[in-house]
Amino acid sequence: MKRYRAALIGCGGMSKSHLPALYEIPEIDVVAVCDIDEGRLHAIGDAFNVEKRYTDYHAMFAAERLDLVAIATQGPQHCAATVAAAEHGVHVLCEKPMALDLAEADRMVEACAQAGVKLAINHQATVRPSLKRMRDMIENGDIGDVILVRGNNKSGRKAGNELMEMGTHVFDRMQYLGGAPRWCFAHLTWQGKAATIADAMDSQEMSPRDRASGLVLGERAYALFGMTRAPVGECQFLGYEKTDSRQYSVDVLGAKGQFSLRGTGTQRGNSDLYHLPVPAFYSADLQEEPLWQRIDVPEELDPRLGKQSITPILLELIKSIETGSEHPCSGEAGRLNLEMVMAMYASHLSGQRVSIPLADRAHPLATG
Repeated sequence: MKRYRAALIGCGGMSKSHLPALYEIPEIDVVAVCDIDEGRLHAIGDAFNVEKRYTDYHAMFAAERLDLVAIATQGPQHCAATVAAAEHGVHVLCEKPMALDLAEADRMVEACAQAGVKLAINHQATVRPSLKRMRDMIENGDIGDVILVRGNNKSGRKAGNELMEMGTHVFDRMQYLGGAPRWCFAHLTWQGKAATIADAMDSQEMSPRDRASGLVLGERAYALFGMTRAPVGECQFLGYEKTDSRQYSVDVLGAKGQFSLRGTGTQRGNSDLYHLPVPAFYSADLQEEPLWQRIDVPEELDPRLGKQSITPILLELIKSIETGSEHPCSGEAGRLNLEMVMAMYASHLSGQRVSIPLADRAHPLATG
């Protein structure tokens, strides 16, 4: 069995998800952790019994002969840490959102491609059995021709912050089912009116309790996308104050029925995939609407899935390293998820439909 020397960069809250997942995989040896904050560094090092501890990841890469690294920092550090890993020949699992703008995302993808290392972005729901089963049934024709793919967020934030926090997860699942986005038409509001560039702000100004994710805009947001496997994709970020995970879903409407995947797609022992075997507008009388049917989904990806939600994405990373295959949550896919966010801003500010990929790779809200 090949062994993989792994390290973690970023000992904040997400480290408590990444490190248990790294430890669940027998092929992985966790040899080092890194954080600029020595208090966090030693707290995590002690909690997980990691001997080697660094405050500078350049020094860590030079000393440790790593095979892979999990980057669990906040967004502003993702690009530089990923590029540094690539320069040392280290494969990367990076937290979402992968970058603060498309120029950074381009740099990350290009650096990893030039170095011949794999880059995966932590959109873990995409590698769970429920979503794969949903796509297989769609491709089998179980709901007929696809008409619409709809992504629904779980709120708890204003739209600007939600787009960069959970929005890339929503877009990743829409893309997995509906194909790559080709155009976007969007509208955003702030305080009940159409948002303007003057309403743009830093994510932590919009919500001081949230993680840093750069410039954001809007309390509510609405968008349509043209996609390669679906005529239209749609999403709404409605800015409700209360989080409701029951609303966090992706729906696919077809000519003969529809599917809905609720929650994160990571539940165990109770399937979160549902099928309505009739067209969406079956009856005008709600009391006569047919019932949704739960679809059983076996946990079929790997017998070693374990308890951690990040474990499957790490198993896929090892598989892609060993076979040369593309990771389901690759850097290219992560960049397209971020591109959907940026296309919403670009469309709204221009007042028209925009093509994807965007020609201008700078952040649409940056005015300097």
